[in-house]
Amino acid sequence: MNVIFRQSRSVFCVKRSLLGGRVLGPVLNAKSQVGGVRQKSDGIIQTIFSPENPLVSGGMKALISIHDSTGLPWWATIVLASGIVRSLFVFPMSLYQQLMLRRIEKLHPEMQAIATQLRSELDLVARTKGWPPAQLKRTFLIQMKRRVRTLYERDNCHPMKSIAVIYFQFPLWIVMSASLRNLSGGAGIEHLQPIMSQEGTLWFSNLLLADSTLLLPAALLVVNAVNIELSLAGRPSAPGRSMMRFAPLIYHGTALIMLPIAATVPSSMAWYWVISGSVGLIQNLLFVSPTFRRGMGFQNVSSKPIREHIQRRKDGFKRLRAKLRFYLS
Repeated sequence: MNVIFRQSRSVFCVKRSLLGGRVLGPVLNAKSQVGGVRQKSDGIIQTIFSPENPLVSGGMKALISIHDSTGLPWWATIVLASGIVRSLFVFPMSLYQQLMLRRIEKLHPEMQAIATQLRSELDLVARTKGWPPAQLKRTFLIQMKRRVRTLYERDNCHPMKSIAVIYFQFPLWIVMSASLRNLSGGAGIEHLQPIMSQEGTLWFSNLLLADSTLLLPAALLVVNAVNIELSLAGRPSAPGRSMMRFAPLIYHGTALIMLPIAATVPSSMAWYWVISGSVGLIQNLLFVSPTFRRGMGFQNVSSKPIREHIQRRKDGFKRLRAKLRFYLS
């Protein structure tokens, strides 16, 4: 009996060891890999925001220099620094963006003529060869995309160049945010500017603490939403660019994500984000101005672009509600 018990126990131990090697082993390996990826991503974020980063270190020194040389309180220093960054770096790139948009807009009549001609040619080929509608549509989209790309290359105005300002503005925004984070104590006491606790304004007198009233995050959400709509109002609609339909959802989704983040960071960062967005708001109002657009050479300039954009948004919501009623009924 003892022999049988020892044999069964040994078999159970062998099965348990095999099971652990076959099942628990991969699970433990997966957990270790996830932990390694998480540590690696945390390390990358810490490297970007670290005061040892030359760009962040330069941003911190620039902010301290502006504060000490002007004698302004820190809330006004942030306003001045944001205005300098926007005026010297972001505004020229935004003008370049408007130039690219003007070139793209001038191509619209030629694109429409090409689309009409290509559609008639392919309709004839489809009737001759008996193509199904799906093949006709797929062929039209492929050839139209190729011809439109040729136009973009000819006039040096690829749509990606019209959003180059984002790739230029985002690193500057990261550097300024990281610099203010470190000066607010995010990188340790050695980089902290204690005077920030006394040089806030209005209801956020202490720039080292998060805004407990949540007014700064709410202001940031409103400013970002208005900026998004103004940017879309000033952007001509290019034929065949179906992905632009999802752009408002992506932009507004990003603005919503910023809301809880702004509620947890020091008020110095949230204040910078609100001011930077407000300066951008003034810039976008300029770019949708009919006088500015005529001066830039845009065609078919509307005298009331904002009102027309609001009406387009209302019509879009009406169509969305109609579709939802149709699918839910």
